[in-house]
Amino acid sequence: MEGCRNQRYWETLQYDAAANLLDSKYREDYSNHNLIRCNQLLHFRGHHYRYDEHGRTASKQTIGTTQHYHYDADHRLSEVRIEQTGRSQRYGYVYDALGRRIEKHQIDREGQPYNRTRFLWDGLRKIQETGSNHPTSLYIYTDQNSYEPLARIDTDGNQEQHIRYFHTDLNGCPEELTDANGKILWECSFQLWGKRIHEIEHEPIEQNLRYQGQYLDKETGLHYNTFRYYDPDIGRFTQPDPIGLLGGFNLYQYAPNGLMWIDPLGLCFSSVKWKNS
Repeated sequence: MEGCRNQRYWETLQYDAAANLLDSKYREDYSNHNLIRCNQLLHFRGHHYRYDEHGRTASKQTIGTTQHYHYDADHRLSEVRIEQTGRSQRYGYVYDALGRRIEKHQIDREGQPYNRTRFLWDGLRKIQETGSNHPTSLYIYTDQNSYEPLARIDTDGNQEQHIRYFHTDLNGCPEELTDANGKILWECSFQLWGKRIHEIEHEPIEQNLRYQGQYLDKETGLHYNTFRYYDPDIGRFTQPDPIGLLGGFNLYQYAPNGLMWIDPLGLCFSSVKWKNS
């Protein structure tokens, strides 16, 4: 997909023959060899990337901020260190034996976790999150085989329950969240590959679901995508595909386009139509 338009935004993109994004129109002058190497995108629209020997993103640098990524022995993102002028922050991520993320937290100067958010799963679908700074949320999906959210039930400290309803785009990405009376609580518009353009919280409510199977980590801007992490700034994964070429010829590609294709597990893209079959 090379272009996308909505009420607030018009975006055009160029790609090389391997479906890698280009900053400018590709020409056979070798100038882009400094931008892409082995399908690893090094520079794009002010973002600079560095990779480790396993092909995983080791750092991401933008103006005034550098993120450093650390992985465990199973190639799962275990810690992110964010360096900004005069300060540094650390975040940790915990997984269960099946590779599902069950907790994320901040790390203090002594290396101790705090401000935890915990997740519960039903198979490979996230069904609940709970944390000290937000209510417990139970997620309900459109059907038993789908990753498209239908509603969530929030339970606050007084054990009062509130039902919120998702309104999604064609690809199942939430665009609005409403209460039981239809009042809009949250709304967001996105660029072609899922980066936020315009987000409005009409009520003090947090909504982090993105493409099907994805969860936004606001501390890094990355989307947790079950078996990998997705970077909406460049529309691709931060790690090579765990299943290798079975997931596609480009190990970092999300899908041919983000409107008609989905990848809930971060392994292999499929048509949006699969959810109705």
